[in-house]
Amino acid sequence: MAPLKRPAASQYTTPFKKHASSVKHDAVHDGLMQSIRDAISNSSAPPVVKDMLIISMEYSLGIQKDSRHRFQEEVVEMIASTLGDEEKKMAQEFEDAKGAVEKCDTEAASQAEAVDAAKAAASDKTQALAITQVDLATAEHAVEDQLQACNEIEHELNAIKDEVNGVLQKQGKLNAVVAEVVKPAKDGEGISKDVVDSFLELCTALACDTSMVQAIPSAFEKAAENRGDFDKIVIEHVEKVIVDKLAAQQADVNKSETEMSAREAKLESAKAELQQRIQNKESLESKVAQADTAKKRADSDVRASLKALTGLGPRRGSLNATAEAAKAQLETFREGALAAFKQLVEYSSTPPLQHASVTEE
Repeated sequence: MAPLKRPAASQYTTPFKKHASSVKHDAVHDGLMQSIRDAISNSSAPPVVKDMLIISMEYSLGIQKDSRHRFQEEVVEMIASTLGDEEKKMAQEFEDAKGAVEKCDTEAASQAEAVDAAKAAASDKTQALAITQVDLATAEHAVEDQLQACNEIEHELNAIKDEVNGVLQKQGKLNAVVAEVVKPAKDGEGISKDVVDSFLELCTALACDTSMVQAIPSAFEKAAENRGDFDKIVIEHVEKVIVDKLAAQQADVNKSETEMSAREAKLESAKAELQQRIQNKESLESKVAQADTAKKRADSDVRASLKALTGLGPRRGSLNATAEAAKAQLETFREGALAAFKQLVEYSSTPPLQHASVTEE
């Protein structure tokens, strides 16, 4: 509506009062007029305009159409413009409210898709974590198995070393016997009875010929000048048995040392493999930690998305209530003040007035 200048009260009321006798004051008429007054009073028109229209409408719109003069028609047009502007404003408010509801629905649909996407991502992260955890468990078992393999090889190696040490100790005893008993006897020395007794036990343990063992005391205790040929044969036989035993022991030692070298190489290889498996396990531990962090972050995203979606419910309810209220306000305005105006604007002495609530637009 175009801006209006404040009119003087006498401009509208004074001329209109000349026709005051033509205004009907029945209940229907008064109800229609009051509906329009209320609408003008609650409108967004400037206060000066509202005051002027309310004061002058009884002497303009309230006059029968065929009795109105030009100034009264101008007031009626101003009332029509004011009510029209108000209707447009209410209609726009209703459209804006509906638009807000539709926008909220669109946002809810988009947010629902975001929830689905977040859930799918969380499911992927959960599956990735589970796979990595299985890989880690496998790697941990591999480390345990390899550690056990290393321990077994080391146990075998230590057993061989103990065996070699035992043989070397026996060799040391035999070498000592050769140096302290056999060699002196061959050089012609007589060996004391105590030493010969101990030597006799050793020769018995070495499985020397029985007849030779029985002759050892006689042969070894005699001085060189008292020994006969048989005594010399006994000493040579015993020496040969001891030398052969030393040779056999040395062969066992050599074989064991070869086995030790093989076990040591195998142990080094097993330890290298163990180190690789430990590194693989540590790498998987890091991956599991990262996957767990990613899963927790994805779960948090799901909760945030669901919270945002849930929060749209009350918001939509509020927006829908606003839209319904705007719609009801517009319908009430159209069925009330606007319908009343449409009756009164064509008001004449011929057709009877009706309540606005039953008047069709």
